Amino acid sequence: MHKHLIGTCLVALLTLPVTAACGEVSAPTDSMPVNYGGFWATVQFALPGTPDPFDDNYSTGLGGVIGFDHRLAKGLRFLIQVSYTGFPGRGSDYRGHTIGLATAGTGLKWTPGRSGRLFRPYIFGDIGVAVVWQPLDDTSELDEHGNSATLWDLRGRESFYYHLGVGIERRLSGKFCVFAQVSSINVVTIKDNWPDANQMRVTNLSLGFQIATR
Repeated sequence: MHKHLIGTCLVALLTLPVTAACGEVSAPTDSMPVNYGGFWATVQFALPGTPDPFDDNYSTGLGGVIGFDHRLAKGLRFLIQVSYTGFPGRGSDYRGHTIGLATAGTGLKWTPGRSGRLFRPYIFGDIGVAVVWQPLDDTSELDEHGNSATLWDLRGRESFYYHLGVGIERRLSGKFCVFAQVSSINVVTIKDNWPDANQMRVTNLSLGFQIATR
């Protein structure tokens, strides 16, 4: 089934992509773009219908993101970001190899409430292109030990993703915050007979931190 996984990319992180820089920055500079980066750990749960190798009941991964956001209105920010999350393969065909998920997209993040609150909830969504790296399982290309001679295959160039989630964040300083979030990401291949494309449908539980560089 994984041979038809051309479209899958925790992110997700994964995650995949996480969220824009933590909340609102100080009032005099709210309208300026904010550059940010972050890292997270995630537990990924496959939803029914997800093809191999993402169909494990769960797997863990680590990821990172870089991007920038821009304030559109109070509590609402526009973001552009790229992210990558790596998951160790758990199935028999992928054990010992890392399955990587990369995304590049744009979206919105809404953080309601007062900026001075100890913990702030947020809602986010983004959409973009997705690429997956996964080990080959072509048994016709084996080395002298019976292992695949080519370990990596680039897949998913004809894919896009959409990602929705909710979370809570705690700012520890003006530029640094920690967060916890729950999100769902779908990755769709448009190379096959649309709309009967293969999809990766997973839910992620993530913990991480972000640093704003402005």
